[in-house]
Amino acid sequence: RTRHGRPSSRQGTLYWGKHSSRWSLKAYSKGDEIEGPKAHRLPSPLQETPLPRWADNKLRVELVLRRKELKERGMSSAGAWVGSAPQKLFSEYVGNLEMSEQVALTS
Repeated sequence: RTRHGRPSSRQGTLYWGKHSSRWSLKAYSKGDEIEGPKAHRLPSPLQETPLPRWADNKLRVELVLRRKELKERGMSSAGAWVGSAPQKLFSEYVGNLEMSEQVALTS
């Protein structure tokens, strides 16, 4: 959970702050994204590479920072996004997730 409370889930994706005007996070299986029933298929040349097998057990976590949050943090211009700034922001938000229980997701 986060300041937004417990996450919501839909079709195997977890959302924190899905409708927030400041920020949101989502997490999902990268393998399911490229090979699941509702997959975004890889281009043909990539289907025959090790990529699908590699992605099978990977969790993708996406952070969305919206205008209010960017402005408050002084990150609303491209010049602020240099060096390690993106990684530090991402780590801060993901680091604030409190995972106190394990819940199985269903698709």
